[in-house]
Parts: sequence; C-alpha cells; structure tokens
Amino acid sequence: MKKKRLLALILAGSMLLAGCGSGGKEKDGKDSGNSNSNDSLTVVVPTDVGKFNPQYTMTHADIFLGYQIYEHLVHFVDGEWKGQLADSWDFNDDKTVVTFHLREDATFHSGDPVTAEDVKYSMETNLERPGMAASKEKILEINAVDEHTVEVKLAYPRESILFEFATPTWGIMNKSYCEEKGEDAFINPDGSGAYKLKSWNKGSSIELEAYEDYTGEIGNIKNLKFEIIPDQSTAVIALENGSVDLIVNATAANITLLQENDKVEIKSGPSHTASKLFMNVRSGQTASKELRQAIAYAIDRDAINTVAYEGRGEVSTGTFSDFMYYSGIDFSYEYNVDKAKELVEQAGLSGTTLTIKTSENYGSEVPTLIQQNLAEIGIELKIESLEASAHSDDYLNGNYELWYAANSSVLPDVSEETYKNYHVPENTDKFFAPADDFINDKLEAAKNEPDADKKTALYDDILMDVKDNAGQLDLVNAPSNLVYKKGLQNVYLDPNGMIYCYQYFNW
Repeated sequence: MKKKRLLALILAGSMLLAGCGSGGKEKDGKDSGNSNSNDSLTVVVPTDVGKFNPQYTMTHADIFLGYQIYEHLVHFVDGEWKGQLADSWDFNDDKTVVTFHLREDATFHSGDPVTAEDVKYSMETNLERPGMAASKEKILEINAVDEHTVEVKLAYPRESILFEFATPTWGIMNKSYCEEKGEDAFINPDGSGAYKLKSWNKGSSIELEAYEDYTGEIGNIKNLKFEIIPDQSTAVIALENGSVDLIVNATAANITLLQENDKVEIKSGPSHTASKLFMNVRSGQTASKELRQAIAYAIDRDAINTVAYEGRGEVSTGTFSDFMYYSGIDFSYEYNVDKAKELVEQAGLSGTTLTIKTSENYGSEVPTLIQQNLAEIGIELKIESLEASAHSDDYLNGNYELWYAANSSVLPDVSEETYKNYHVPENTDKFFAPADDFINDKLEAAKNEPDADKKTALYDDILMDVKDNAGQLDLVNAPSNLVYKKGLQNVYLDPNGMIYCYQYFNW
C-alpha cells in the first residue's frame, strides 16, 4: 500500500517553520454522547520504572514515563510533525543544519526557565552514552545560538534527524538541576513535560499530575496513573471492571475476547515491528543467490499473516510503507512455488537440508510455516530455538544459515536503514549483506543528495539491488493495538509501540 501523503507530510514538516505549541490551551475533545467527565487516566504497564531518566530506557515504563515528564523538541503524531519544546524549526538549503526555536515561556517543574543551554547539555550527554557512536558521528556540533535557539550541524543531509530527536532518549533535562543533584535528579525528576511526578509506589504504581504552568498543548487529563500489572489477563479483567482505562498491545486472544465488550474501544494497525528472515550470503549453502531467491519465492507471507497474526498485520513490501524516501514500489518477492523449484534446480541444491535459528523471544510459529513452505520445493528445514543471548551472538558472528527475528526500526528512514546494512565497512556484522562494496557508490551518492525527490529515486535503484541480493526478507509488519475504555478521545496509535501522547488525550 502506498502512503504518499504520509511521505509528503514527513518531508514538508522537516523543511517548514512548523510551530504548533498552543500556549497552554486545553483541547475540548469531549464526545457529546460521553457522560464521562473524569479528568484521570490509568494506563497498564507490565513492569516498574527503573529511574526517571529519559536516557535510561530499559523497560516500557521507563519510556512511557520519560515521555510524560520530559519534553522532546518534536513529536510525530498521526502522520504530522508537532513541535513540543520547539515552537518551530527550519533546515538550511542543503539540509545539513537544523535550527530549533524553543517556546520562550517553557519552564521546568521547579520553575526554572528552559534554555538552549539545557537542550545542548541534554543532547551532548545523550551522545556520550554507550551505543551512541553512530549518532555522534552524524551530529558534528550543537550550538546554543541564544537563550531560545539551538543549532545542530549534521555530517550530511539528514532530514530524518527529527525522527531521532523524537525517540525516547532525547528528552530535555534541567542542566543545573542534574549537575547539582547527580543521580538523585532521576529519583525526583525535574522535567518540562505536561506531567510531573506525584508519587511512586515501587512495584505497584506511578502517579503523575498535570504541571499547572505547562504552556504546551494538553488535553483534560489532569491525573495520569501507571498501574503495574505483569499479567495481561489480570490487566484485561481490570479494564473490564473499570479500574484501569488503557492497555497497550493486548494479545490476539484478548483482542478477540474484548471485541465483544461494548464498553471498550480497540484501535489497531500495522506497526514498525516486522518478522524478518536473514540468510547468510557470505558462507555455507545460502551463499548461493539462486537458493536465496528460491527461498524468497517459496515463502507464503499472506499465510504467515493469516496464521501467525490472525490477519491483523500487513504483508511487507521490502521496507516499511511509511518510511522517508520510500516511493511505494513493492520490493518483495511474489509467492511462486514453480519459480522457486526452478531456481533450486538451477543451483543444483535439490534435497538440501538447512537450519533456521530462532529464539525464545520470537518462538517457532513463523519458522514452522517457513519450514512447510520450503518442504514444497524439496528443502528440509530444521528449526533450532536458542536462548536470546546465544541467538543474538550467532547473528553478530554470522553463525547461521537462516536466522529469524521480529524487530522494530525506530527511525523510519530508508536511507539510514539501508546505509548501515549494506555500506562497507559499516556492515561488518551484517552477514546477510555481501562483504564487498557492491553498492557503496550508490549509497554514498544517495546519502549526500539533499533533494528529497532525487534521493527517493536513487533509493528505488538501491532497493532493487537489495531485493536481488535476497539476504534479508521482510515478511509481515506485526499489528499493534490500544484497548481502552469507551469515551477516550484523541487516541493515537504509535507504529513503534511507544505511546507518548497521553497529554493530547481527552475524556
């Protein structure tokens, strides 16, 4: 499915002075047929928060709470960019500098004004964390131009930097408070978000209350509570009896059960989490391109969606359909058993036995369906289920023929994903990509192209090369959902499963 409107919104939003703060305006989202005048919302989280540090994201609770207490520069909500701490922003002509203009009336919960120095401090602190080397290479310099203006210089044209700044770890902290309090700053946090910490009952619940001097956009939810319920069946009972209001990503079985409840709403759609099959192109039998292409033709992705996801997912098109620089062309392989058999014969690999590695995290349901598909073309597929860390190690070391996982891309940008996977030598541990620089020149040209239309055309050509390589097969984009009490308005389903927009919700 093509989503050109979304792509246009992304590209336009990156280049506009896109202010959207509302000066503390409260949205009236009440449904005329809704008698619920409650100003509270209770959300289920399966685990407790570790600490209230936006750069600490070990659990979903860490992420959810971070988004409420700390503001980000921008948010991407329902296909549109919203300024949060940034009132507006603009790129220079070659897209290598982005300048953010902060809300001048923004304050931290302590009452301290939010300044460009706080933003610079938060960004530079984040870039020094372990695992941020790639981001650090792409961001050359961060400058506080004046009290309310921040300039970020980039190593190359990169409009998707907005997506990165909207991800969990880029929340803005109070520099002086953090330097004074040290780690204690993350027990009693001082953010500038729509909500501030009220109480933390460890292992039980976290309560937030609306920050009365917040000048950004906020709905009528004044009290926001996170109820810690590890067992989802218990959470569903709590939703049905009215003690909680919202569950994120209920299981398929519970969705089926809750569809019969007329007091519950269900919002669902494809996520950015996809089931993926990786094949080792550098060694073993899968070094044969004909064999890899045969496997690609043999997999019935519609059946995987139907059986494994109860038809709620979306068959992938070679990449996600709402990524930047994705034109909408289908780069996947059609289901064609005859073509698959023909390629196996050409490769001289009839009767081949292969092994697919999965883990306890991803299960064997999809690998079993792939096993059945490959049996039809004369390939025996053995399934090996590993402990999660062993499964990950085998991927990083290239110790696999076929490797199955389901993972998410939080930066929806074709260029970033493709470059890190296929550009040599950055892709040293990507054994599904050739070790030679077969498309390095194309990747470099596309990376440094500032014009969005030209960049998209360049990636059409690159993605066709990636399809021909047949080392990575995106199968099905998994579904995500929110289940919530009827009457809740302005509910947004984030494709990454990180619901951070409670401040926009209304009863």
